[in-house]
Amino acid sequence: MIGRFVFRSLKEHPRKLLLTCLVLWASSGLITAMFSLLVSVQDKLQEELASIGANIRLLPVESAVGGIFSSHLPQWGYLAEEKIEALKRDIFWRNNLLALSPRLFAEGKLLGKKVPLLGLWFDHKIPLEGGEVFVTGANHLHRHWQLQGSWPKEGKKECLLGWEVQKKFFPKVPSKITLEIRGKKYSFQVTGVVRTFGKEDKYLLLPLDVLQEILHLKGKVHLVDISAVTTPETKIAEKWRRDPTSLTPEEYERWVCTPFPGSVAVQIQNAVPHSTAQVVRPVAESQGKLLNHLKTLILGLSALAFVTGALSVLAIFFYYTLERRGEVALMKALGATPWTIATLFLLESFLLGIFGGALGALSGVALGHWLVAYIFSLSQISWSVLLLGPLFGVFISGVGTSIPLWKSLCEPPSLLLKEAAYD
Repeated sequence: MIGRFVFRSLKEHPRKLLLTCLVLWASSGLITAMFSLLVSVQDKLQEELASIGANIRLLPVESAVGGIFSSHLPQWGYLAEEKIEALKRDIFWRNNLLALSPRLFAEGKLLGKKVPLLGLWFDHKIPLEGGEVFVTGANHLHRHWQLQGSWPKEGKKECLLGWEVQKKFFPKVPSKITLEIRGKKYSFQVTGVVRTFGKEDKYLLLPLDVLQEILHLKGKVHLVDISAVTTPETKIAEKWRRDPTSLTPEEYERWVCTPFPGSVAVQIQNAVPHSTAQVVRPVAESQGKLLNHLKTLILGLSALAFVTGALSVLAIFFYYTLERRGEVALMKALGATPWTIATLFLLESFLLGIFGGALGALSGVALGHWLVAYIFSLSQISWSVLLLGPLFGVFISGVGTSIPLWKSLCEPPSLLLKEAAYD
């Protein structure tokens, strides 16, 4: 009986069916598209934000205590290069490490003048379990660096001129240069000029293994810049930063199991002996703020779509509920309980919500896929948000139906029949 009543009602009010489905399709489709966009591009955004630079810096304990630089050179301590490579295999948050860039500093002479040298990884390959290879280095960490030429190759005496070095020493970029390092002269092939918009513009950039061999410091580096995918800090992370001992056991467990910048840094520090990991606050905070702003924007647009859809459905159902006051009054007069009447109307709105939400989910995923492809050049489709459309459709239609239905149920049957008679 209930089923016949519902389907007869839908059949006799096609305009209501069409208008409600259109509203639910538009609102649930927009909500699904926004969430699809957020889910699909979150990792891509983290990778793009990583080009801002390292958000964690790993130093020898001595350097962190005594000061990192005097002129261009660190004062104390080295880190083991093999332990840096092992980070991508051993620590819990290894998959969150996007790029590693060890640094070794030195000083040489170019055309009789002192020039700082910087040894870096360039397209360095780290073997992983299962035969996979992780390729990283300064060119992967600092993707905003502007290169004219090509990156130096590991194991070869090649170098890059920093932008200020090239301006200071050479009117034109030479093909070869002669460097004096610790009293010995070495010939290097110049592969290009790099503009970093930082202090690296004053350096000559060499492959790390070549500089290590010249300095007799095989397997040693001064510091490591690390880019890691992290979660924006919450109150627990801020509490740990102020005083780690103030966390309760439950809070500490949450902190350890969440990739906050501090928790990732601590794992890195524990994996590399005689090291201290420092969070680069400006970079980490900028990444967190940008992600939070994006989430807030998407949630705000989704809330706006939800409110607009609910108000539209409210207006439609309010009109049609008033139009059907006679039916409600007659059912109440014949002994139907408010729960029975509410079930009829809510089942009707449920079916409309499912249908309109399903249409919105399909179109929302398609719209989200187009936005991801157009803005971020990704072909990823997030099917996980497909269920959001019907859920939001049912919720919106339920909210829109409840208010006029409650108003009709609260009025006495005699008044409803009288109003229906005047209409």
